[in-house]
Amino acid sequence: MFTRRMACTGVLSAAIWPGMASAQERVVRVPFTRSKSLMPVVAVTLNGKGPYQFVIDTGASATIVRQSLVKELGLRRDGEARGSSLSGTEVLSRHVATGVVIGGKLRVGELSVYASEGFEKQGFDGLLTANILTRLPCQLDYRAGEVRYYLDAAQPMPLDGFGEIHASYITERGIDADKITVSIGFAGHSVDCLMDTGASSALMLRGDYVRDHNLWDKYPLIGEGQLRGVNGKALKTRLVEVKDVQVAGLWVPRMAVALGDPEDREGYNVRAPFQGILGAPFLSAFQLAFQPKSAVHIKASGGFAALAPPEKHVSNLPQTTPDRPVIPFRLGEDRRFNFVAEIDGKPLTGLLNLGDGTSSIGAETAAKFGLSKLAGGYDGSELSFGVSDGRA
Repeated sequence: MFTRRMACTGVLSAAIWPGMASAQERVVRVPFTRSKSLMPVVAVTLNGKGPYQFVIDTGASATIVRQSLVKELGLRRDGEARGSSLSGTEVLSRHVATGVVIGGKLRVGELSVYASEGFEKQGFDGLLTANILTRLPCQLDYRAGEVRYYLDAAQPMPLDGFGEIHASYITERGIDADKITVSIGFAGHSVDCLMDTGASSALMLRGDYVRDHNLWDKYPLIGEGQLRGVNGKALKTRLVEVKDVQVAGLWVPRMAVALGDPEDREGYNVRAPFQGILGAPFLSAFQLAFQPKSAVHIKASGGFAALAPPEKHVSNLPQTTPDRPVIPFRLGEDRRFNFVAEIDGKPLTGLLNLGDGTSSIGAETAAKFGLSKLAGGYDGSELSFGVSDGRA
């Protein structure tokens, strides 16, 4: 995460607004990959060169490029601003790139970028602000690995299955880079959080909020840790397990949450319109839809398991008997039944599908267990569920 946060004081501009894409396809699909910390990464062409790897970082206050890229592209200096990053405060030089194409599909035209020496060792060529999501109707789909832009005004963006989340679009004074805050339910309270695709923690609550609501010792402890603050200093955090998080009417069963140190006032001395940060691990569990300058919609994509802390298995199953066998199962985040069985003493993970009248098994798994192929399936080897038996 590039924290906290390239907050420039100069005037920043970005050529990302609805008129830029009028000559393009009705639906433009911009593919992206994900970094190890689940940040979306897109290929960007500038001045006809590239592609270069840029992180979509909705917590950023400016489009940033590494200092050496400016020399590679031969960009002319067009001003400067002071900004803060992991390496501390530095002077950022402003440049204008032309012929900008994102993901090989979305033509942006000109784009103001800020060169950062402190960005050289981040492993990417630059980062893009939330403007590429907030200025056009689009959907950020982590499961499909693409951002879909809906450019035909006569055919609105489809929102089937989405729920609207209370959101605010904020453009900082003198800075043409949007920020998005959304409200989530946490411990019976409504908490405003910055939507930050560049953050590595699923949910991080600011130390002042933790202090005001006495949260530091309230939840089961997973471990202690550190994050980098806006001034480059290390901030003490505590990772805890929380079961009372809700977003747009969706309940997140279990979640690992980072709490900021309530005693570290220096790390939270910047006034901000939010109490927490929703990072890439949290956002990647959803499909997100953005309406220009107005609304955010959200739909679960079956990734809640990634938000949960490590499993601690405590058996509370009733006793199994020959006349009343008990088959243990686990309810997945997609609300389907997962169970563990055995074939000849070898473990097998299965899925209970009540809508199908037959049992099925994959060819690779069948080969692993040495099952003989028959017409339409495989032989009926015994399945063992605890002390009960069934037929495959």
